[in-house]
Amino acid sequence: MPAAGQKPPPSLSLWRLPRHAMRKRVFAILERDSVRDPTAQIVHTLLIVLILANTFAAIVETVPSIGTPYRSSLHVFELVSFVIFAIEYGLRLWAAPENPRFRGMPSSRARLSYAATPAAIIDLLAVMPFGLVLLLNADLRIFALFRLVRFMKLARYSPGIASLLEAIRIERHALLACLGIIAAVVLLAASVMYVVEHEAQPDKFGSIPLAAWWAVVTVTTVGYGDVVPV
Repeated sequence: MPAAGQKPPPSLSLWRLPRHAMRKRVFAILERDSVRDPTAQIVHTLLIVLILANTFAAIVETVPSIGTPYRSSLHVFELVSFVIFAIEYGLRLWAAPENPRFRGMPSSRARLSYAATPAAIIDLLAVMPFGLVLLLNADLRIFALFRLVRFMKLARYSPGIASLLEAIRIERHALLACLGIIAAVVLLAASVMYVVEHEAQPDKFGSIPLAAWWAVVTVTTVGYGDVVPV
């Protein structure tokens, strides 16, 4: 038994904790508040393996020699993954009031605020494909593209990807300014080429939108060569 005022050890069973403490413990496990928490490490490792396995399954299922004979097994794996990801999403939603970003909010508002975050939206998209299959009675392979969204969940578990996304978020105004400059250059180049080339090549430079294709290819240095001025 821990002394009075001390936190219970990470290995303490969730079922022996009061509801509020259980919610804090669930949040600590899912968000990995402590790198020394063995339970959080195990949960995160298993989720990473499941995400990678789902990505691999969604890819190989499109190979006829694999997808056809193993379709039943792949469907069972998708069902198991759906249940696990749905439980994870539900637990994250339930534990959202423990998030420092939403602390002080009413529980319902904290959960709604969390549900609107990019990470929560990705988590929701991760559980949608199988649900849509059940509702629409459609072929699971149709939703392979949506199932690949699960790969984006790795951003939550990879410090490197998380740092990159945080850097993008911090510099979003500068990045948007760069995109604005590129768009202006493309528009200017397309307008000039339309004026200069629309009579000589009306099929390729007959309008500014058509000329914009040449401008985009030129600015991005792709150089397809299918549209060139004369």
